[in-house]
Amino acid sequence: MKYYLFALFSLSCLVSAGSSVVMAEVEPVSQLIQKAENGDMVAQYELAIKMLKIDVEDVPQDFSDTEVSKWMTKSADQGYLKAQSFLGALYYEGKGVPQDYGAAVKWFVKAADQGDVESQVNLGSIYVEGKGVPQDYDEAVKWYRKAAAQNEPGAEYALGLMYDNGWGVQQDHQAAIEWWRKAAEQGYVDAQYNLGFIYGMGKGVPQDYVEAEKWFRKAAEQGDAKSQGFLGVLLSEEQRDSNDYIEAYAWLSLSALQGNRNALLAREILKEMMDAKALSEADSLFHEYRGKYIQK
Repeated sequence: MKYYLFALFSLSCLVSAGSSVVMAEVEPVSQLIQKAENGDMVAQYELAIKMLKIDVEDVPQDFSDTEVSKWMTKSADQGYLKAQSFLGALYYEGKGVPQDYGAAVKWFVKAADQGDVESQVNLGSIYVEGKGVPQDYDEAVKWYRKAAAQNEPGAEYALGLMYDNGWGVQQDHQAAIEWWRKAAEQGYVDAQYNLGFIYGMGKGVPQDYVEAEKWFRKAAEQGDAKSQGFLGVLLSEEQRDSNDYIEAYAWLSLSALQGNRNALLAREILKEMMDAKALSEADSLFHEYRGKYIQK
């Protein structure tokens, strides 16, 4: 299951990339500090974020994680949603504050109650794991549903897992497939892989290699090593009559490069059935794919 806690910490990277996440980039930090000290909750949040961008010339260089958490807390205490969500992540990870899952839940709930989708997904994941709270699948499903109602693909994927396993809901494989389809159609890699596997194996649906290939390809093109391996195997089966294994070899090589040992073994078997010309073409295609389809 994918969680969104680490996504909150990518804000500092977004700042350095010039993201619109920071609304007052042109405002001097000295003015931001003055606003923050005067109680402006947005300025307090933005100051904490700017402190993470240590190459800003007018940010004091002696700040600490504690300074970040101080300004984030001041903003969160005034009800600023972004600060509440970020502060929850700080407590969850123990960054600038003592690690405290209970406090993380508290701040995530405050943000989630305001409709923050990342906090809703975080809460679902926390209740699944039982960190800082008793494990409670019903509560997890509640928060995942709130996020899924906002078309959040991570929550849709998670609901698929809940239905597939019967956690907090009556087990329903068809419902799981439909939730995964919703997530997959929004580009969620794990859901795309699941659909590829389900159609390839005929699990809960009629076996359909064309549909399996479609979903494996979508995930493979986003860099998913497992999907690249399965796609390579499917293509090698489809191309057996023509002995054209070039694309299959390229996908298997890419998957193997990312640590998939099964893909490496399958590629070596395929290699024995290819001549030198085909291997040369396959290697060229592999290098093309390597530049496009390696997961960052």
